[in-house]
Amino acid sequence: MKQLFPLLLLSLLLGCAQNAPTEQATTETDKPQAPTQAPLHPVFDQVLADLPEECGQVILSYAPDYGETEGALFAFGRTDQGWRMAMDSIPVNVGKHGFAPAGEKREGDGRTPSGFFALGPAFGYLKDIDCALPFAVMVGNSYWDSDSKSPTYNQLVAEPPQGDYEEMRRDDHLYKYGLVVQYNMDPAVPEMGSAIFLHIERRPGAYTAGCVSMSEANMVKLLQWLEAEELPHILMGTRGEVARLAAQ
Repeated sequence: MKQLFPLLLLSLLLGCAQNAPTEQATTETDKPQAPTQAPLHPVFDQVLADLPEECGQVILSYAPDYGETEGALFAFGRTDQGWRMAMDSIPVNVGKHGFAPAGEKREGDGRTPSGFFALGPAFGYLKDIDCALPFAVMVGNSYWDSDSKSPTYNQLVAEPPQGDYEEMRRDDHLYKYGLVVQYNMDPAVPEMGSAIFLHIERRPGAYTAGCVSMSEANMVKLLQWLEAEELPHILMGTRGEVARLAAQ
């Protein structure tokens, strides 16, 4: 990405999202609104045009600084007329210790990784929403392997691993709908972290163990917007880290 990206992101993040947005009241019965199609700033069009043509959907998620656990999410889609904003300043929560600088995330450190990652598959307790991504239904024997010594480290498995693991069919609503962030995959490096998802928040403002969480209405809206053929990716980190990553 070109050197223009830091200036662009500073304009976006410091201008329209200087402070972490406040959560709007929603219920599980709220119907998600259609994505907006307001054009972006011309500089944004120029920078996003440098992304590979096959990448047609990009999510930006940030927190104001290291140690901050609340931030915002923006989503952008490529159209024949250029890039358009699909989701604007969605409130999100990250790890209890905030974002880790790129390459510094470690297993169990309570931090969210920074970087540019592919997204998918989606998952949930039932596929009862319109979702164009591959969708894995989580059942009682669905586990995510977080054992760094395991040959299936950072993978979805059908039997509980010998070491640490994440139960994917929980007794609460957190994984009712979710999306895999392809961090530390292919290959998975031991101790670098596992089970990084976008998922439903425990409650507004509640930090995570390292994932990015949001309201159920916004999670559903995001899953209904994403399409596998657009090869969706996410760029995430602190404001400063996102600008630095974008300049590389």
